[in-house]
Amino acid sequence: MDLNSGVAGFSQKDYQLKRHAHFPIEVAFSLSGQLTIATDTHRYANIQSAIINSNVPHTFSCLNSECQLYFINPVSYAGKNILKSYLSHNEDILIDPVEIEPFRENYILAFENQHPALNDMESRVQLILDWIKANYATDRINIARLAEVVFLSESRLSHLFKKEVGTSINQYILWKKIEMAIKHALEGSSLTRCAYSSGFADSSHFIKTFQKMFGIYPSFATKK
Repeated sequence: MDLNSGVAGFSQKDYQLKRHAHFPIEVAFSLSGQLTIATDTHRYANIQSAIINSNVPHTFSCLNSECQLYFINPVSYAGKNILKSYLSHNEDILIDPVEIEPFRENYILAFENQHPALNDMESRVQLILDWIKANYATDRINIARLAEVVFLSESRLSHLFKKEVGTSINQYILWKKIEMAIKHALEGSSLTRCAYSSGFADSSHFIKTFQKMFGIYPSFATKK
């Protein structure tokens, strides 16, 4: 797992997730057995791998199986290249697109030392991304404050950010808090300390937010 390059990953055995959606792209591989994934329009059973686009509601099951999951920031180097290579037509999901080792080599390891944002990002949005990264845990991080940073109206900034990043500012801030909380947990911090240091009101708030976004208890994703 390399959160500095916008990638988080974990493995899990025999579990099932209710309908959920999240900002990062999800890439899932079956390590043993098979996967079942359903979007709002299709159900895919007995599959070995899948790439699920950002913000696509879906259910997930690897019952009687073991899976490896990667969650990838769409504005990272790895995320941009995955979108270009696999989801260039804004598909919701791609089934059995690649095996795990070629994927890891080409889209995880190849970009693990790269800065999360690409140079082709609109300059004002890039400034906002950098500002969020530096201030994600503060009380003043909201659309009004960010609009002041780049001298835009709140409505104009919201539109520009959604166009460039593919999600709302509030959802991106929430993802950044989750991402940093996982990073702190991997470094050995308790869930309570992770929550406070990442800008959540308390550990309960962090756990509920994590479960809503990923469908699982955060300790599953913070195991080394």
